Amino acid sequence: MFNHVQHIEEKRKELLLTAENCGFNAAETLLCSKELDELIIRYQRTRYSTASCV
Repeated sequence: MFNHVQHIEEKRKELLLTAENCGFNAAETLLCSKELDELIIRYQRTRYSTASCV
């Protein structure tokens, strides 16, 4: 089973490391941030879609 929270946490750590190494405005950092946003949105959609069925 896919663990959304764990994946989000891993991507968050990756984002912090990328920002430290490349800078906050670097393309790599912005791409990682976008990927993290997408993971969070996907998680929220799954969570709320199952919650509305209760």
